[in-house]
Amino acid sequence: MKHRLGPLVKTALCLGGALAYYYYQNYCLQSTHYILESPVYPSQMEGLKIVHLSDLNLPEQKVPFSQLIRKVKKECPGMIALTGNLIHQELAFNPQELKAFASELVAIAPTFMVYGDHEVQSTYSRLMEECLQASGVKMLHDQAITWNYQGDSITIMGLMEKVNRHFLKRDPLKFIRLSKEQEALPKILLAHHPEAFLRYHDQDEKSPDLVLTGHAQGGQIQVPGIGGLYAPNQGYFPSYTEGVYRLPGNRYKGMVISRGIGQPQWEFRLHNRSEMVCVTLVKDWQAFKSRYMK
Repeated sequence: MKHRLGPLVKTALCLGGALAYYYYQNYCLQSTHYILESPVYPSQMEGLKIVHLSDLNLPEQKVPFSQLIRKVKKECPGMIALTGNLIHQELAFNPQELKAFASELVAIAPTFMVYGDHEVQSTYSRLMEECLQASGVKMLHDQAITWNYQGDSITIMGLMEKVNRHFLKRDPLKFIRLSKEQEALPKILLAHHPEAFLRYHDQDEKSPDLVLTGHAQGGQIQVPGIGGLYAPNQGYFPSYTEGVYRLPGNRYKGMVISRGIGQPQWEFRLHNRSEMVCVTLVKDWQAFKSRYMK
């Protein structure tokens, strides 16, 4: 009997460990922090923290709203950005839950959102937008606004998702209109597609200093030493999956990609935890470090 129990116990332990790891990867939210430096950021915005959420895929977000709100509150952000695929493209969500969640976000910080491909395809997108607007979330549909923070201003642009991907192939921002004042300000772009990073800079006057995006969901499965395995619209072994990317020739212009929160296309995550991204803007990294990180 003892000889038989040994392999059974080992098998049970292995299965238990695998299930625990699966739960940890898919249901336990990771907070990832980045500090981005640029001399264009106004002095009063030194240390502005942006919480970036993407790809919740409601109602399949897996991470409970309570856990997400608790983590957002802990960061004390000055701004919250939602970069698309808040809802599932086919499944219905609970409007009251979404209203409550959005209201809690807005109570923490001004919250802005753009559509992803799920919103364009979903029959529930209008209901979603009604819930968000009623809660105070600012929707940006190929729009730019001037946003004031502690006495200084920046331009926030929002790229509207279109039905096909042709809009990403040449000057994706052509429908966003900027005033001369907005062109002169630092610019943040909320967009859903990281694969169009270089195209977002087609027009110098609209070239964003920071792009916040999602969609790739960390490459679905992260292979050690290789990276993400697959991303929508990029295929296998994609170039843009997570983290910070710099514009060639200008290290101060960057893109931050969230791995997302909800269920990915392949229904599970592996070495690729659900993620809430926190981006802190600084004018001078060394000065910021000496002042606040002693």
